[in-house]
Amino acid sequence: MTSKAIWDGDVVPEGGFLQYTFNKGGTWQPYVLGAYMTVEQSGEFSDNVLAPAGQIGVKGKVGAFKLKASTGYTSWGDLGDVGKVPDNTNGNPVWVEGGGDRITNFGVWDIYAKGSFKFAKKGSVFAWGHYLTNQDADGPYEDKDTGWAAGAGVKYQKFGFDVWYKYIEANATPGFIADSDSGYVNRKGFVVSASYKLWKYGKVKLSYYNTDPIDSDIDGASNGSQTFFTDFVFKF
Repeated sequence: MTSKAIWDGDVVPEGGFLQYTFNKGGTWQPYVLGAYMTVEQSGEFSDNVLAPAGQIGVKGKVGAFKLKASTGYTSWGDLGDVGKVPDNTNGNPVWVEGGGDRITNFGVWDIYAKGSFKFAKKGSVFAWGHYLTNQDADGPYEDKDTGWAAGAGVKYQKFGFDVWYKYIEANATPGFIADSDSGYVNRKGFVVSASYKLWKYGKVKLSYYNTDPIDSDIDGASNGSQTFFTDFVFKF
């Protein structure tokens, strides 16, 4: 259970995942989740980066209202060691220490919640929020260790509209897994999207991104940008 505050939608973690859900089939369903992820990509790391993670959360509903919420922690192991620098840090600052390049350590704790209300048979509204902090941040920018995002939207029949805002500091989360469309990390700004469901298995979505660097003096900071996306989504 997460959002684009941490993960890009194209990232598919590898590893082992084990979840247990309490009161399965009931109105409120608490759960616990354990994971042990591995990052092994050609050209990015000299050897594997291992990332254990844990999460507890709950899903439930009361009448037309639905809620889901979670809190979790992910340790990115030795990602901050000398030599464990991705080809593209995407906003995480790099510095020289012990005879080699390195980035910060990462131990990311986050809390997330999303609520929705169905006001008609084919109509609903929703809102969500996500807060994160890197509790293992170190180095020249160790104070740039937090981030948050929030959004809201409405769906009615075949139409959808939503807006969300992000404020993710440079060392809040690993940049190589962060959302690319909104500028990875060390980034703030908003996104506005409108969609139309063309048929049962697909829709078209128009999005406008307006983002800027939080701290333009940090090495690797990119310029402010305004970007339009047109997405054609097909589900099988």
